[in-house]
This record gives sequence, C-alpha cells and structure tokens, in this order.
Amino acid sequence: MKASSEPIAIDIFSGAGGLSLGFETAGFRVVQAIDNSRYAAATYRQNHPHVDFIESDIQRIDHGECLKRIGLSPGALTVLIAGPPCQGFSESNRRTGRLIILLICYFANSFDF
Repeated sequence: MKASSEPIAIDIFSGAGGLSLGFETAGFRVVQAIDNSRYAAATYRQNHPHVDFIESDIQRIDHGECLKRIGLSPGALTVLIAGPPCQGFSESNRRTGRLIILLICYFANSFDF
C-alpha cells in the first residue's frame, strides 16, 4: 500500500458504511470493512467501491490475512472502527452484548497500532 499522510482505518461490523462515511469525511482513508450480512455487504460495496470488503463472521477472520489482503504493514493502521449491532447491548440481551465486546477486544488486540 502506498504511503499516505491520511490516517488509515478498518471498519468492523461495518453495516452499510455510515461510520466509514463519517471517518472518510473527517479525513481518514478507510481501506477495509468487515460485516457478515449479505444485505449490508451489497449496500456497502455500492456506497464504498474503493474499500476492500470482507463478507464474513468476525470470528472467522485472521487479522494477518486482513492486512496482507490490502498490503498494510503492522503498525500502519491508525484506527479500528467498530459499529457492533446494538441488540447485543440491550438490557434484555446481556450475554450476547458481552460476547460482542469480547470479539471487538480480541480483534483490536490482534492489530499492532
């Protein structure tokens, strides 16, 4: 990946790309997005054709493969954006919310910022 003065971001639980759009507007270069919803994937790809999109469950993603796929070296990532589904954080669904938080922490710890 070419050197850039822009801060670099990866968007996990990206959905249709609202957070990616906000970060791009703020001057970040979003280089990759991950979501397991085929509907979100179709919308994201339409709205952000320049971003490498991985349609997969976050639990099945290898962070090294993510970086290799886009040619990003360890330490080059500025921010990991995460917009997890809000249902997991509701009072009626505490178990799933904890799982989502653990997944985000695990994935974030895999990258060398």
